[in-house]
Amino acid sequence: VMRVLREYEGKRVVIGGHGTSISTVLNHFDPTFGYEGFESIRRLMPWIVRLDFDGDAFLGMEKFNIME
Repeated sequence: VMRVLREYEGKRVVIGGHGTSISTVLNHFDPTFGYEGFESIRRLMPWIVRLDFDGDAFLGMEKFNIME
């Protein structure tokens, strides 16, 4: 993720992956997103989350449940 942030700085990037791997990335940037967070998204697949950065500084995330 850090390499992608540097290489595509100032651009919007979409990355897809498996829920477990995405949960690991989310936990890296937001340690409050742990096992409970993973459990909460398991039944929401497909699930979308937007991570916001300023350079390589993590600003926050927005979660989207498209199954509602």
